Amino acid sequence: MLTPLLSQSGSAEHVGELLTALGCLVGAAVMAVVVGVVVYKRFSPSQQRDEGSTAFSLVDLRRLRDEGQISEDEFQKARGRVIGESQDTMDKRVEI
Repeated sequence: MLTPLLSQSGSAEHVGELLTALGCLVGAAVMAVVVGVVVYKRFSPSQQRDEGSTAFSLVDLRRLRDEGQISEDEFQKARGRVIGESQDTMDKRVEI
């Protein structure tokens, strides 16, 4: 594969320079993709929502209530908060 390049360019030095430049270009492209993925994950709405979440779902709350770890009153209050947070999240997504 390099034989035609060597005969056309006249020297192996030019091929080496070409390969070095190509390697640098590929490296820069890979770095750009990595940076883009990191920035996307850092600022995506789902990531922000997960960080601020209490990490309790209605299923978790029902299980805690059924096991007697929280009272019915505590369940209702927590349920209201989870539903309110979900509605706020949906409202924000609709605005976008």
